[in-house]
Amino acid sequence: AMGRPRSRSDAEILDAARAVFLERGAGASLDEVARRCGLSQPAISQRFGSREALMLAALTPRGLDAWLCAWQAPIPRD
Repeated sequence: AMGRPRSRSDAEILDAARAVFLERGAGASLDEVARRCGLSQPAISQRFGSREALMLAALTPRGLDAWLCAWQAPIPRD
């Protein structure tokens, strides 16, 4: 009997992508990332869009977006 396809959290996919991009460089393919985390390439594309978007998400330090938003917010004036 065929089981459900294995699911992966975004964090697991990003961990796999981070490892692949750090090992192989910016030219690493979605296929390599897919193999690393046991998903199909279309499944990853569906979640993250382009290879570039996945690479950006994988290589952006966690929490950086929130930090930048806070840093760029106007300073409250008394």
